[in-house]
Amino acid sequence: VLVRVTQQSPTTEHGCAADFPHCTVHAFITISWDVGKVLDYQVLSRFCHQCSYLQSQRAKNSITEEEEFNGRMESHECAVNTVGSSPAMEMEAAKMIWSRSAESRNLRYTIFIGDGDTKSYKAVSNSSPYGPNVEVVKEECVESGRQAS
Repeated sequence: VLVRVTQQSPTTEHGCAADFPHCTVHAFITISWDVGKVLDYQVLSRFCHQCSYLQSQRAKNSITEEEEFNGRMESHECAVNTVGSSPAMEMEAAKMIWSRSAESRNLRYTIFIGDGDTKSYKAVSNSSPYGPNVEVVKEECVESGRQAS
């Protein structure tokens, strides 16, 4: 099934927008333009609360043994799953979502609706998520964040 979609970053930690480089957590969603339904999402984070907590405990000398600190750092599930700027995170999330759409959703997102110079579109298009014979094309829209009802 071929689908027209737009990608948005509606939520971020501390309420900052996706284009602010100091944001550490972004949620990216892919929305069907025609029906307004969320088709997929990807959360990317450059920050881990547990790592930060353990490091602060170590700095306060609450954790005094190096072995204990290393063990606790290794045993927790770290939330960091990316590095780089917020725009780089957006491009990475787009490629991840597009690359799994055919297998996980039985959908091909072949029309990318975006505004202006969408770097995420270029990243997706260059990655050829559906092989060299299926092109992802871009449609311009100044309302790429519209809400469908």
